[in-house]
Amino acid sequence: MIYETERLLIRQFTTNDQNNFFQLNGDEQVVRYIRPVKTFDESNQRLQEIIETYDKTPLLGGWAVELKSTDIFIGMMAVFPIEKSTNIQLGYSLIPKYWGRGYATEIANLGIKHAFNVVKLSTLFATCEVENSASLKVLQKTGFVKEKLYREDEKEVLLLKITNENFINTLA
Repeated sequence: MIYETERLLIRQFTTNDQNNFFQLNGDEQVVRYIRPVKTFDESNQRLQEIIETYDKTPLLGGWAVELKSTDIFIGMMAVFPIEKSTNIQLGYSLIPKYWGRGYATEIANLGIKHAFNVVKLSTLFATCEVENSASLKVLQKTGFVKEKLYREDEKEVLLLKITNENFINTLA
């Protein structure tokens, strides 16, 4: 286990999570603002890559999120490098039946605390398609502010950030 809240457990993925991981990566509703849907084999390949990073970069990566009361897998949290950049970003995804229950906000707050208290970052970033209003609301609620707007392929994407200083001030 990596983290525990009143409602959630955050832990490393294992090879036993193939079906869990595919519930996220194989669902168009979940990934439509993240990446194309993956096949079961593609999802398993990505899961293996995540598992392999635990030894190489133990403070960064992706982790499974479970309901504490039932050990049911509901999603993932990630703190990982932005492609072609030295910056680190927060990511999260949930199985649709767990949307709208405050879990994304809880996961985002854990990811922010991990980035600042464990990884010791001064700034954490997040990317979000403009159309993804639910995720944008979570990011803003947890203290992220808009850094810049850019186009990626046909999509408008926001780069958001939160600084350690601003995060500490939100706790005061």
